[in-house]
Amino acid sequence: EEEGEGEEGKGDAEDFARTPQVKTPVYCFSLQSMAPMPGLPEPGLDSLVLTAFSVRAEGGPIALGTAAKQVPLICMVSSPESSIVLGYSFFAPDPLAAPAGLDAEALLKQRMPAVGELKDPEESRSVKPRRRWALPARTTAVAGSPDGCLFAA
Repeated sequence: EEEGEGEEGKGDAEDFARTPQVKTPVYCFSLQSMAPMPGLPEPGLDSLVLTAFSVRAEGGPIALGTAAKQVPLICMVSSPESSIVLGYSFFAPDPLAAPAGLDAEALLKQRMPAVGELKDPEESRSVKPRRRWALPARTTAVAGSPDGCLFAA
């Protein structure tokens, strides 16, 4: 029986043997204080909730001023132990551009990266919250609508 259990675990590892591994995270969150006032305790890390929203650019206040319909990924950090909500936004990377002086023929001769090819970044980007909301009561839910409106209760 023990050998059978070991083989099951081994099968799970084999499923992910060819999966690309990220050794350097792209982003590193800078978590500001979630205590509503100085001197009050911070919520435990096990109670933090990270909620991500991907919004559409058609209409809505978030679409104003966006180029080529690129809108940010919105992430909210909240905790049922705190009345603070932190808002982060991650913009899409800039489109790839050909190096200066490379003509179309030379560009077509370059090897195209494999589908799903993943490059580790040189170093992580530190991301600070763009917004910090102090609500009148502890946060129990955070939600977002497709047009970019956010809700916290």
